[in-house]
Amino acid sequence: VQEFSGILPSIAIDPGLFLELDLQPGDITNVDIGDGKPLIPGKTVQIVTRDFHIKVDNCIGPATIRQYTYVLTKTPEVDDSGAVFGEPTTL
Repeated sequence: VQEFSGILPSIAIDPGLFLELDLQPGDITNVDIGDGKPLIPGKTVQIVTRDFHIKVDNCIGPATIRQYTYVLTKTPEVDDSGAVFGEPTTL
């Protein structure tokens, strides 16, 4: 191969169509389904949710959801928080 003014000649053969995708991870979004239920001393507090739907837009690969509960407790005697995580589910 002979070089001309710093340029090397080259030949490329494209046998067909190709597609190039630039995939990036999506955004993580928290969806609040129960918030602010007061704790009453001596009582059991429950949050019940029914007919909850998840919508995934513009997704090329699998989407994974993971439910969790975060509890923040603040009383004159206790100021604490904690979380409990469920198993990830792939949609």
